[in-house]
Amino acid sequence: MVMICSSVSCQWWKRYSGAAAVCLGLLCVLLLAGIIGLFLYQRNQLTSSNTLTEERDQLQTSSNTLTEERDQLQTCGNNLTEERDQLQTSNNTPTEERDQLQTSKNTLTKERNQLQTRYNTLTKERDQLQTSYNTLTKERDQLQKETERLKQSLVEKVCPRGWKKLGSSCYYISTEKNPGRRADRTAEIEEHTWWSSRAKNNRHLSIGYAG
Repeated sequence: MVMICSSVSCQWWKRYSGAAAVCLGLLCVLLLAGIIGLFLYQRNQLTSSNTLTEERDQLQTSSNTLTEERDQLQTCGNNLTEERDQLQTSNNTPTEERDQLQTSKNTLTKERNQLQTRYNTLTKERDQLQTSYNTLTKERDQLQKETERLKQSLVEKVCPRGWKKLGSSCYYISTEKNPGRRADRTAEIEEHTWWSSRAKNNRHLSIGYAG
């Protein structure tokens, strides 16, 4: 169908068609630009998302690594704590043993000193007893010598002047008449004097020895 229009209508239609074509072209350009911009934006977002995902994965890996290191450090810390406690216990044990040994040493030292004192006392008593024994031995020997001397003097008794010795006895021979009673009296006096002299000498010896 062929449209026949007036010149005015045709001009208007041409203007309208041209404007519409221009607008449509502009819309197409804008739509294309929007599509391109949206594509670029989505691509950027996708790139950013991928980058963030990679960073997240890296951070997660780093976090896991740090968690493992933390657990390892915690384990090492626990081991060190146990070793420290064991060393502390070991240090306490030698300290207790040292104190016990020191106590034992002090006790032994005290006992040794007591034994030394006892030994010194016994040694002093022994020396005193030895001195007493030596003194008594000396006195015994002197008494034995004196006894032997007295026995010998009795055996070797010297008779008074004018008397005659016969064996271990002394006899007086008188030339006077009836001399019996007088001779007996004289003999008693002489014998008494002799024995008194011997006793006095013996007493002086005993007193001198006792002094």
